Amino acid sequence: MANPQDVVIADDIYGGRMRLNPNSDERSYATRRFRVRLEPDWVEGTGADAPFDSATPPVGKQRRAILAAVGTDYTHPNLPGLVIQDITASQVGPYDFDVQADYFRTDSGGLSAAAKSVQVTTRSSSVPVYRTQFNAAGTSSINPTSNLPAGNFAGLGDGQFLPRGANYESWKYEWPVTEALVQISAELNLTTYASLFTGSGALAYVNYYNSNNYTYDTITFSAKTLKFLGLSTNSSIVGGNRTYSVSYTYLWRPWGWYEQKLVSGGAVPSGYFATSDVESSYPRVTFNSGLFPDA
Repeated sequence: MANPQDVVIADDIYGGRMRLNPNSDERSYATRRFRVRLEPDWVEGTGADAPFDSATPPVGKQRRAILAAVGTDYTHPNLPGLVIQDITASQVGPYDFDVQADYFRTDSGGLSAAAKSVQVTTRSSSVPVYRTQFNAAGTSSINPTSNLPAGNFAGLGDGQFLPRGANYESWKYEWPVTEALVQISAELNLTTYASLFTGSGALAYVNYYNSNNYTYDTITFSAKTLKFLGLSTNSSIVGGNRTYSVSYTYLWRPWGWYEQKLVSGGAVPSGYFATSDVESSYPRVTFNSGLFPDA
């Protein structure tokens, strides 16, 4: 909110412009101009509305003029999709300023990532397990949560445990699982692109998987099934404007990320092992538009 004593004395004055491109929305833009008069006697720290009450460093006259003109409404009033990318304040009198706001249509909505395409490549993988698929009667037994085998240890009967003195690694084998490599491409603006490389940006979450359902277009990846592997970036200049293209890479398993471990104690007799299907120890993070692209 602007200082209440700083006022817009004219908006959309001469010098404003708008360009609409009938073939490509991305080429449309607009410029709005304002004349702002600041309150000459106002002193920072005198109790006006934020951010003018206690800003450090001081807000300054130019920023006061900008906030008086557009506040925090960064979208064009007549053309949805045009977002402010630059705001310029020029002093034209002791307390008067010309403010120019330049609007461009960006798929990133000004601040966040905008998905452009998705590619899903299904493939076969495997998980180390100890149990077989069948019990002594030959009935198939699969853990409905992990989709890993829940039958007997090979050569042992129903309800029998693995002797601890045995070479238990020799009981291990690879169980096939389905997974898919998922790549989502996006175009970012400079703000979001730069944030990728901060401690709270997407690159800080390599090998994390989603703690929430994550939706792109009509595809929803259930919680704990999509692991973030990393990203690749490309910066280029198109028509005089720099664009930042990013490809996010994930690995998806429809049943989630489970592994089978040997456990002892509890109901397991002394000197024996049983198994437990547990979630892999990858940390989790909410996959949202602040970190990752959505449609």
